[in-house]
Order: sequence, then structure tokens, then C-alpha cells
Amino acid sequence: MKATALIKRLDNFLRLSLRVVIAMSLSLVMLGSCFSVLLRWVGASPLWLEPLIRHLVFLLAFLGAALAVEHGKHVVIDLVPMLLRSRQQQRSVFWLERLGEFVGAIITFVLAYYAWQFFRLEMEYGRKAFLGIHSSFLVGIIPLGAIILSYSFCGSFIRAFVEEKK
Repeated sequence: MKATALIKRLDNFLRLSLRVVIAMSLSLVMLGSCFSVLLRWVGASPLWLEPLIRHLVFLLAFLGAALAVEHGKHVVIDLVPMLLRSRQQQRSVFWLERLGEFVGAIITFVLAYYAWQFFRLEMEYGRKAFLGIHSSFLVGIIPLGAIILSYSFCGSFIRAFVEEKK
């Protein structure tokens, strides 16, 4: 099997996994939130439910951002590309978009590096947060999310060049 075919299969697997984790997390957030509201009406709410929901929302923010980058729907300042498109300068728009993806990949990679340092500190000095889950596991969402986001920016950057050659 060619290396490009293997990379494409891995990329497709990661995209599908991202969607599945988003769907599961969103379902858990919705169910947990409804359950929490119902339990409050009867005066009984487990202490672990709301922190779990908060951390799932945090995970969803990173994964949703990665999905937005994959579809080119992330937050972007579109004034300069819009002006260039109106002047029929598509090549300049292409390079400007690639520059944005490259910078996004660098920034999220740096974020991942410092998030990893924070995670290591939390492993050393953290404590059990709720349900016996160590706080470092919860903080691990940050470097994991930043790595996934950086991967999305890099993939978008590379796919643009591959698609341009076709």
C-alpha cells in the first residue's frame, strides 16, 4: 500500500473518530444537563455531574474548533481575501489562506507544548477531582485538544496543495 493511501485512510479514520466523539460528548452534555436540572427540582444533585459537564463542554470546544478548521468555517478575518477576490486575484487569496492555516498550526502547536507542560505539573501536584478521576486527566483535555486542532490546521494546509495539483 502506498504511503499516501495509508495517510488518507488514517486521516479519514481520525475525521470519523472526531465526529463520533463530538456526537457522544454532546449527547452526554445534553443528557447530563437535563438530568441535573431534574434532580435539582427534587433537591438531589450529585456533586460530580456539573464538573463533568463543564469538562465535556471544554472538550467539545476544542473538537468543534478542529471540525470548523477541517471545513474551513473557523473564525477568520475575511476583509483582505474579499477585496482580493473582487479584483480577481485568486492566487493571492490562495496564498493568504495558506498563510493563515500555517500561522494557526504554529500557534496551536505552541499552545499544545505549553498545555503539555501544564499537564505534567498537574500530574505531579494534582489531586482527585471527582469520581476518583485525577485532575491531570481533566487537564489533559487541553493538550489533546490543542494537538487535534494543530493537526486540523496542518491537514487543511496540506490538503489545499494536494487539491490544487488535481
